[in-house]
Amino acid sequence: MDVLNKKEFPVLTGIRFLAASFVFLYHYAHELFADGNQLFLYYFFRQFNIGVNLFFVLSGFLITHRYFEFSLSRKSFRIYIVKRVARIFPLYYLVLFIQVFLIYLHRLTLPDFLTVFLNITLLKGLSANFFYSILTQSWSLTVEEMFYLYAPVCFYLVKAKKFFMAQIPLLLGIGFLLVFISGYLPAGTLFESNEFMLASTFFGRSFEFFIGIFLAFLIRRQPPLREGILFTAGGCVLFFVLLGALGFYAYGKRIEKINEHVTGIVLFNFLIPLSIGLFLYGLLLEQSLIKRLLSTRPLILLGKSSYAFYLIHIGMIAEVLFFQITSNIFFLYVSLQILSIMFYKWFEKPVYFSILRNFGFEKKQ
Repeated sequence: MDVLNKKEFPVLTGIRFLAASFVFLYHYAHELFADGNQLFLYYFFRQFNIGVNLFFVLSGFLITHRYFEFSLSRKSFRIYIVKRVARIFPLYYLVLFIQVFLIYLHRLTLPDFLTVFLNITLLKGLSANFFYSILTQSWSLTVEEMFYLYAPVCFYLVKAKKFFMAQIPLLLGIGFLLVFISGYLPAGTLFESNEFMLASTFFGRSFEFFIGIFLAFLIRRQPPLREGILFTAGGCVLFFVLLGALGFYAYGKRIEKINEHVTGIVLFNFLIPLSIGLFLYGLLLEQSLIKRLLSTRPLILLGKSSYAFYLIHIGMIAEVLFFQITSNIFFLYVSLQILSIMFYKWFEKPVYFSILRNFGFEKKQ
């Protein structure tokens, strides 16, 4: 199998479905385990925001695998940017508009201009004051977009100077510097604290992307398919062991946001991404039951619509479904998945290809 020449990895598309489902379980842990006798399960599932870690590692891998060889000419950079914008913004703006419209119908008020502007530009994720504004989960798109902008710089440094691992402490150092500078700005402007920077910005989360980048470099060496499932099973077991450790720590300390504490930062930002990298390496090069399952057509479809699912799984669309149609979490989940597939098939996919055609680019990414 020629891994290098593959543009699409069905198993990784299926992983996107798992990542989005994990985030759903994280946000609905309150409703699933409201009973006081299920307190540990509540804190355990409140760690399932590691689905975002999965997305970040996947982004690092896929962007590197697809675009590392592209030259830094104006034309190639234009193609790269147009594809990234076409992938992220049209559906995001549609869901953002629906969110604002439903907020207005419900409260008869609109968000202020600055809040709307920061959400439209995706700068909201740089400030704790606006971090959860309008569409809560879109903070991670700020992190993603900053990685998209940084990736060509990373590739240039790797090609020109073989400068790779040193970029991680450099980016962390820039993050700490920005926090220091923010101390001289009005309160609540940008990068409010080291904890916020590490948990919620590209500088603090850059290690996750670099795990994906490093994995792409390994795959580029054309490693042979492996016998057995050592990396698949080992990465999966390590992933859930670390998840369990987070759950026990959060339960013992009664901590809601463990990734803003030292133990959580070490696990979330560094150890869990390593386990994800091992797991993905196994999925790419080993044959296993989970790989076959994640590569089935239904899960590939759910993976392709996972971006839409992520954008609507909380917010006014989900609230309308929850309060007006079904308060059963399982049926809410299924309803949101069906709606996400509709968004993907009827809007996200056709608009993406339409934008590429209008710019004269090929239809397939």
